[in-house]
Amino acid sequence: DDRRRGPGPVVWVLVAAVVALLGILGFVLLSGSDADTAAPTTPRSTPSASSTTPAPSATSTVPEPSDGTTVPTGLVGAQRGAAVDALIRSGVNVRWVLVRSEKPEDTVLGTVPAQGQAMSKGQTVALVVSRGHAPSDSNTSFVVPDGLVGTEADQAMKRLEKEDVRVTRVTVPGDGRSQVVGTWPSAGQPTADGVVVLVVSGGGDKASDKAGKGASGDGGNQND
Repeated sequence: DDRRRGPGPVVWVLVAAVVALLGILGFVLLSGSDADTAAPTTPRSTPSASSTTPAPSATSTVPEPSDGTTVPTGLVGAQRGAAVDALIRSGVNVRWVLVRSEKPEDTVLGTVPAQGQAMSKGQTVALVVSRGHAPSDSNTSFVVPDGLVGTEADQAMKRLEKEDVRVTRVTVPGDGRSQVVGTWPSAGQPTADGVVVLVVSGGGDKASDKAGKGASGDGGNQND
């Protein structure tokens, strides 16, 4: 009886073909999925730029010695000891005078000759140095007049005392005893804290001062 027969050979061949086709299709799909899946990558670390900026080096306040032909620069504002050392290493002698000032004690206020001006080995350079204790009343508007250099020290002091300024003096070796050879401030400049310093020649042979061998102070006779 044909109705009780099982599926024919053709049917089984078709079923087998369908199964094989499904298997191939599944393999292709799985392979494509693996190929499209990107392998995990390890992020590369990029070193960050350093945000630390080196601190600028402090500016040196120590004056440097000169070649002996000019007064070293950097003396004004330096401490007395550093200024004296720079001058002696430049081959000159040093005298200093203390004056009342608003600047910190032991600060160099000025030099005679001035910084950068000509000097010679064995010469004496005068330093004007603060001793603090700024005066409460001072004539800072006074301008140092011309004509003081070359006059007698006593004459110059009397002239200045009439101007309500404080006057002091520092003595250096040189020709012509008691003669004014320089001033601080220089002629035409206003006074600092109402003080004028007269640099006065003490006489004697300048050559007898050995170059760079001496440094000494002078309290002066400032009018307080």
